[in-house]
Amino acid sequence: MARLPLVPSVAQLRDFVTENAQHFACKHLVTTAVVDERGRTLARVPTMTPGNTNDIETATRAEMFNQLVRYQQVYALGVVEAARWQINSERNARLEDMLLITSNNPFVPEGRELIYAEGLHAGLKGNFLVTAHLLIPQLEHSLREILYDMGIVPSSLDANGIQSEWGLNRTLYQDETRQLLGEDLTFCLQGLLVSPFGANLRNQMAHGLWTRNAFYSYATIYLWWIVIRILFVNLLSQSVPPVSDVQDQYGTGAGISAHADPDTSGEPSNSEANQKSS
Repeated sequence: MARLPLVPSVAQLRDFVTENAQHFACKHLVTTAVVDERGRTLARVPTMTPGNTNDIETATRAEMFNQLVRYQQVYALGVVEAARWQINSERNARLEDMLLITSNNPFVPEGRELIYAEGLHAGLKGNFLVTAHLLIPQLEHSLREILYDMGIVPSSLDANGIQSEWGLNRTLYQDETRQLLGEDLTFCLQGLLVSPFGANLRNQMAHGLWTRNAFYSYATIYLWWIVIRILFVNLLSQSVPPVSDVQDQYGTGAGISAHADPDTSGEPSNSEANQKSS
């Protein structure tokens, strides 16, 4: 599952939006807005009026994020969910299995292995509420740590000498992040986590804007898969520690929470899931 391709690419999205704008020019002659459930405006999409380069680029990227959402919906529910159910039908994966992925992984800072493992295990069992709350802050921290290692200080100093850590809203737009993750994955994470034209998952979660059911939508499923993909890419060049070493380091039993069976996870029932908001 970690080797599933990351498509479409940024180039493919841009080509599609550009061609679509030429065929349906009237659609892009008026300004549109992104609003929340209370009708508050979150962002505006300018027109693609010829000659205004900045507005055209802003509108193009907004539509690229919009198209990316549609792809992520289909991919998360049609491919990732199918793979997750297949894995659960064949074996009852344990938390220790997830630790084999997160331990000695260059993307996972020391002391965060168990948090990542808990997030991955919760997602595998369908508890995406827990997955989002565990993995998003850790992903944010991992990117800051990697920027530190690259010689970039991911924090800001205000006029009073107060230093604040960068969030995903800034780290995902650094050139160094794009060099590290690649243009396609960086754009994918921007849309999934912080862009108002995309799922905006990080901001929705951090500000308490989502209900419980909203976390069982395509966005969190896709996030779970993306984190698995990132961790596996970074793990391929590393030696996987033996199971006994992982158990010795983290313990079995009290040090690790009980393993949830597929039918006892936090996933809503079918009737509840059908009523979830997004």
